[in-house]
Formats: sequence, structure tokens, C-alpha cells
Amino acid sequence: MTARKQAGIAIVEMMVGLMVGTLVTLAAWGTVMFYEANRRTGIGGNSALENGLASALAIQRDVKSAGLGFVFGGVPACSKLNVYYNGVTTSNGLDIAPVVIIDGGAASDQVSAAFSGSILGGAPVRTIAAMGDPSDPIRVNTTGNLSAGNLLLVASPNAADPCTLMQATNASPAGFGTDIARAANEWNPGDPGAAFTNAPAYAANSNVMRADGFTWVTYRVTNSNLEVVNNLTNTSDVLAENVVLLKAQYGTSNGVTPQIEQWVAGTDAWAPPLDAAHVAAIRAIRIAVVARSAHRERPKVAGGACDATPAAPTAWAGGPALDLSADPDWQCYRYKTLLLTIPLKNLIFGGSI
Repeated sequence: MTARKQAGIAIVEMMVGLMVGTLVTLAAWGTVMFYEANRRTGIGGNSALENGLASALAIQRDVKSAGLGFVFGGVPACSKLNVYYNGVTTSNGLDIAPVVIIDGGAASDQVSAAFSGSILGGAPVRTIAAMGDPSDPIRVNTTGNLSAGNLLLVASPNAADPCTLMQATNASPAGFGTDIARAANEWNPGDPGAAFTNAPAYAANSNVMRADGFTWVTYRVTNSNLEVVNNLTNTSDVLAENVVLLKAQYGTSNGVTPQIEQWVAGTDAWAPPLDAAHVAAIRAIRIAVVARSAHRERPKVAGGACDATPAAPTAWAGGPALDLSADPDWQCYRYKTLLLTIPLKNLIFGGSI
């Protein structure tokens, strides 16, 4: 008998095959990791861009409307505001202006905007009798476009007293005019004198403006989130995550012409509260919004220092430094900076009463 040959793989061949397979697997894994790292970087950059855009556009929307319905000839109807909402005095004669920048130094600035939701606020009616008490009805020469349920903004003739935001609950003929009553509700305190330190009994010839949809908001950065604060209701909402810095400047003129002559921070003479002359000189604001990727980037050298962003982002020429050093790990992230200039059309083109 002859011996049968045995077919199979020798151990050496098997080891060579395993080695080749391992090398191919390692090469493929390295390629996968390379593309995964690029994918994460791309997604992080896109996320930062989307957050920055959402933040800039939200601020732009409100700032462009600043002053609507309560600025006449470039001058606000008042510089202080009384607001009562849902059982709480939310503004007890606080300073208000169409747009305000609160400088944050090296940290983020805050930007506030105030405006009416109705263009009809630009057509106020006048009171024809003085109020004997802050809770008395308001007697106007004509209801014009006012009716029960409307929010009203009432301003004294010389702007010395705070404006008051209130809601009309009834309108009835009285003498040669109409009495607008304000029964207690979520916008009207039962006793204005108890709700406000200065609750005006408005004089004759005061302005009564329709203020439906009145908005007074402040944008700020808190814990790497862009928040919007509703100053009327004292509530806040997060608009965008991973927004780490907000800086702003006023574009100002000589108060007469529309041309911008300089860009200034909200400091020194431009720190709030702003007087009428400074408000009249504001023609625009510009903002820088810095958003970052959601995830840390690994350093190029394992165990080395973060190097995803070796230098801080920059704003416009001559603008403020964008200081991110409050976070010791700031160089571990990638950033997008959105720069936007916003004209204040209601301050530029506002007519007089």
C-alpha cells in the first residue's frame, strides 16, 4: 500500500496569513479612525457655525426692531419703565432704552432691545384730563386704535416720569372723550401705588401708545449657552448651546446725520443708563458671536497640550479682543466667529410726535 498524501495548511503558512490579515486590519482601522476624526471635526465645525448663526440672527431680529412704537424723532417716550406681571412687579422704574449694551470687560457683553409689536404704537393718542390717582381711568381724546384687551404704554408729556405698561380692560364714553379703565389682572396691579415706587398719576397731554406684543429682552451668555431674558416676565430661555462669547459695540453719529462716525463699547459715557442725547446718536450696533464645537479635540501629539485652536479668534479690525482664557481648556475646541452689523432703522427714520 502506498501512503495517502495529506492536504492542508502548514503552520508557517497559517502564521503568515494571520500576520498579513492583522496588517490589513490595522491599516483599515487606521483609515477608519482618520476618517472618523475628520468627520467629528467637520460635524463640530458645522455645529458651531449653526449655533453662531442662530444666535446672531436672533439678536439681529430684535435689535432691528428696537424703538418701534415708543421712539419719536430719535427720542424715546421715556427712560424708565414700570411693569407688573402675574402678581409680581418685574420693573420698578428700571432704565430702558431702544438698545443697550452692558459691557462685560473681558467676559461677554449683554445686549438689550425694547420695541412694540405694533406699528400703531407710533400713532399715540393724548390724555385730555389729569389723573387724580394712579388707579384712575385714563381719559383720552379718542380711542383711535385702542380697545379693551390692548396693552398700552403711557408716557408723561415731558418724559420725567416712568412709562407704565398696562392693559385696557374697558373703554367707555366720558364727557368729550373716552375713559380707558384698567381692572386688576395679570398686567394691572390692584394698587399701582403699592406696586411701584413712582406710580404716576399722568397729567393731561400724556401719550397713550398701543403696545400689543411689547418686547423687552436681554441677550447674555451663561455657562456656554446663549440665553434670552424676557425682562417683562423675568423668565429666560436657552437659545443656543456652546456659545462662549458675545461682544458688542455702538455705531454712533453726531446725533443729527445718519453717518456713523465711530464705534464705541458700552463703557464710560456710553455705559447705561443712556441719556436722550446718547440714544439719539446711536445708528447701529455690531456684534461678535463666538461658538465652539461641542466636543474636545485630541492633541496632535498624544499626551501633549491641546492644539485644536492655538490662537484666540479675532473680531473686526480695531474691535475688542476675544478672550477665551476663562476656560483653561479653551484651546481644546474649534470655534466659529460670526460678525454682524445691525442698523437701527427706527432710530434713524423715526418721526416726531
